Amino acid sequence: VYGYFALTYKIMNNLEVMARSAVTTFNVLRTEKMPFSAHPYGREEARGDYREDKRDLFENNTDLLLSYTNNGKILKGLDIRASAGGNLRSFKYNSSYATTDYLNVPEVYNFSNSRNPVKVFNFDSRMQVLSWYGFADISYKNYINLSLAGRWDKLSTLPAGNNLFFYPSASL
Repeated sequence: VYGYFALTYKIMNNLEVMARSAVTTFNVLRTEKMPFSAHPYGREEARGDYREDKRDLFENNTDLLLSYTNNGKILKGLDIRASAGGNLRSFKYNSSYATTDYLNVPEVYNFSNSRNPVKVFNFDSRMQVLSWYGFADISYKNYINLSLAGRWDKLSTLPAGNNLFFYPSASL
């Protein structure tokens, strides 16, 4: 499933707010039935196998942005365009993989028919990133231009006290 929306509201002639969000999610289950007659590399006993691979993903990105444009209205020849806002990204991924270790009875594909103990592998990943960002573009009579930008990211996957980063940018 993929979904998104965006809303923009003009507060005044030169000020607007925008909110948007996007979601991506999927749930997949893959099964594999290997018959006794199969001789794949590394499984030469030809006793069949049964496998299940389950994967789940959920990701959401939500932004809120306030934007200002003056177009020379404060001082003739001075144009200002600026925005400030934030983003919240949530990510969750989970997978589990289970396989028999050869089958006892041909053509009976389930985990209770495993000749040896079933092998199970799990993986779980969660992350949240909180971001604040902004920029300002200032131009005087289209001859002198100053651009400033900055972004702060706070990551849930790093230790507290070492999980906040700032990315500045400036040009003239």
